[in-house]
Amino acid sequence: MCEFDALAIIGVTGVLSFFVGLIVELTKELPGIVRLPTKLYAIIVSAVVCEMALWVYAGFAGIAATWYAALLALFASFVVSAISVFGRDMLGEIYSRYKLREFYSRYKQK
Repeated sequence: MCEFDALAIIGVTGVLSFFVGLIVELTKELPGIVRLPTKLYAIIVSAVVCEMALWVYAGFAGIAATWYAALLALFASFVVSAISVFGRDMLGEIYSRYKLREFYSRYKQK
């Protein structure tokens, strides 16, 4: 059995979320995909990316990918899709709030 440390899990989750967000943003305007809601499309892309990541990791590590590993990758795909969909929005909101406060504080000082 492999031991995972928390930093590796967080790092892999972040990288997968980045790739899911990138794939969704680049392909959501394609003809067949434009009819799907973006959040549903992000969940589908996330499930595919997480399952592919599991199989790639199992191939490189030389271990067998079991049915429960595939099931756990599917559960993890919901976390990855949530981070990729809502993370960018929250980060943008925090950034805009900080920039506005900084602007107003500089404006009042003058």
